[in-house]
Amino acid sequence: PRLSLSPSKFTNKEYKRFARADAHAAKEKQVSESVIPIIEGKIADARCRSGGIPFTNLDPLTDGTLTPGNPDIYYGARPEQLARKVRDEIGGQITPSTQHEDAHDLPLAPNFFLAAKGPDGSLAVAGRQAYYDGALGARGMHSLQLYGKDKPVSDNNAYTVTSIYHGGTFKMYTSYRA
Repeated sequence: PRLSLSPSKFTNKEYKRFARADAHAAKEKQVSESVIPIIEGKIADARCRSGGIPFTNLDPLTDGTLTPGNPDIYYGARPEQLARKVRDEIGGQITPSTQHEDAHDLPLAPNFFLAAKGPDGSLAVAGRQAYYDGALGARGMHSLQLYGKDKPVSDNNAYTVTSIYHGGTFKMYTSYRA
C-alpha cells in the first residue's frame, strides 16, 4: 500500500498523473481502472484484493430484499489464512462469494471497501453502497472476534473501513458493531 499521499511523498509528477487520470475518467469503470490505482500505490499481495463481485454468499442484514453488497474494490484475508473449520462455520458472515469462477481464491473477511463513482455518478448512491458494505464487513469482523467464545463481547472499536471516491474527493468511514 501507498505510504502517504502527502506532498513530501507524493511527487508533483505523480500528482499531475493523478489529476490527468481523474479529469479523463468519465465513467465509474475508468475511475476504478485509472484513478484508484494511483491512490492505492503498489499492492503488496494482490490475493488480498478483489472487487466487482456480488456478495451473494453473505447472509443479508435485512429481510433479503436489498441487493447483495458489491464493492468496486475490497480487501480481506487470503483464504488459507483462516482455518477451514472457521470458514465452514461462519462462512455466511465472512465468505463474500462462492458463485464466482475464482471463488476459492477470493479474499475472506473483507474489512476495507471502496465505492467509486464517475463525475456523473450519485454521491448518495455511493454512500449507501459503502455504508452497507461496511456493515457487512463489521458483522464479519465481529463474528470472527466472537468465534469460539462463550459469551458475546464488544469492544466498540472499528475494524472495518469504507471509502468513497467521487469527483476527485476520497472520503473514508469506519464501521463497527456496537
